Amino acid sequence: KFHPENQVTHMDSAVSCLSWVSGGVLLLGLARGAALLRVWDACGGCVLPVGGLAGKAGVNCIAVYQSGSCRVAAGDDSGIVRVWELPVRRIKLTTHDLDLNEFVKQSSRHK
Repeated sequence: KFHPENQVTHMDSAVSCLSWVSGGVLLLGLARGAALLRVWDACGGCVLPVGGLAGKAGVNCIAVYQSGSCRVAAGDDSGIVRVWELPVRRIKLTTHDLDLNEFVKQSSRHK
């Protein structure tokens, strides 16, 4: 279970802004560095590998739009606004996720 009060981390660059994306995932805008945006999994405590989030000046504001896809706009110190589309996580069900015996019991009760 996600407990944000128990999560402390240190980035190698100053974080200038951040926004929750979904499900315990944070988008971090960095003040400087090679990758100006980082996608942080707060539940797992790690940076998620997403390429192409580079820029030339520090990010000072970000906005996230989610409607079927996840679009991110970031404004930087040079006055440029960049827009990215982040990959959306897919839920993958396995046989361990499904209890077919319980499904059959529930179905037979409704007949």
